Amino acid sequence: ASDRDSEWGRDLKSVILSVAKQLGLFAVASSITRAQIRIIAYHGIWFRDGHYGNHLFMSPENFQSRIYWPKESKYQVVPLARALDGPKTRDNVPYETVITIDDGWYDPNKYMVPPLENESLPTTIDVYTGAVDSQIAIPKS
Repeated sequence: ASDRDSEWGRDLKSVILSVAKQLGLFAVASSITRAQIRIIAYHGIWFRDGHYGNHLFMSPENFQSRIYWPKESKYQVVPLARALDGPKTRDNVPYETVITIDDGWYDPNKYMVPPLENESLPTTIDVYTGAVDSQIAIPKS
């Protein structure tokens, strides 16, 4: 697909999501699924010029602006272990949300962990163990 087609697709998606929000469909979906666990999965921070990773990464500033949202919303961030306990063993608190970060690389530890700790938001970091297990260093690009 051309860049123009890709841009048109993003514009259409944006319009559809905006209309759905204005019609209250997000609120309805949120209410229907209030007893289910939500997972916010971050991949990492891109702190160099340009953008990398097909939008899997975000700038430190963009991440910083997002971490205030849970405290200002009805969504309660809980540790992953609590979410894994299952509905029979935990209090049924609506809108429970888990935050995870892929790949325990340098960027999450430098740019994501401190603001999350400052806001007291429990977070699970998945550590990439492939290089550790194989004892083969990942080449620098």
